[in-house]
Amino acid sequence: MKAIQTLNVFFFILIFSILTSGCAIGNKYAYHDMVAGVSATGTKTVSIATHDQRRYVVDGKKSPDYVGTLRALVGIPYNVSTESGKALAEDMTAVMSASLARNGFKAVPVTVLHSENPTAVMEKLKKSGGELLLLLMLNDWFSDTYYNVGLRYDVTLKIFDKDGSPVAEINIGGEDNLGGDARKAAPDAFVIKIEELLNAPEITKALR
Repeated sequence: MKAIQTLNVFFFILIFSILTSGCAIGNKYAYHDMVAGVSATGTKTVSIATHDQRRYVVDGKKSPDYVGTLRALVGIPYNVSTESGKALAEDMTAVMSASLARNGFKAVPVTVLHSENPTAVMEKLKKSGGELLLLLMLNDWFSDTYYNVGLRYDVTLKIFDKDGSPVAEINIGGEDNLGGDARKAAPDAFVIKIEELLNAPEITKALR
């Protein structure tokens, strides 16, 4: 009798896990339609790119649209991708471009691939014609959701003049507990991080 009860419990857990894992499969987070609050205003042409150098993307273990992991009831991990279907780097470039454009800047989005080396990335930026070149180095960006949402990040924002000479640079990184709903919390956290970068005194000064 005890064996039957144990078996019933096992099958209940298995079925429940399968049902709940369906909620984890196919999840997508919307990064592309966010806008950050930027303190700097201006009319300069700013070329903007995001270079995805996350090690799990560079080595091919994850695709460029990968944004994190969502775990089902028993902790089984499922990949989460961008809602736009584009690479996360493209979504991040779109957000920075929209944010600066709202404040008067002429934003020029530049698409660069994770497989391109730093020299090729810089050449693309210089050829885009910006008075300032803004490069976001995406070293790590990974949300892990089980009962709570954890975010691990490491991003560096660099500004160069039109010839590629460094003007300003700032890095932020860490691990944050975002609490509840990952679909909202992860994109909201990105906006907060972008605001922290773009509104840093050295970056604001460079933009002005």
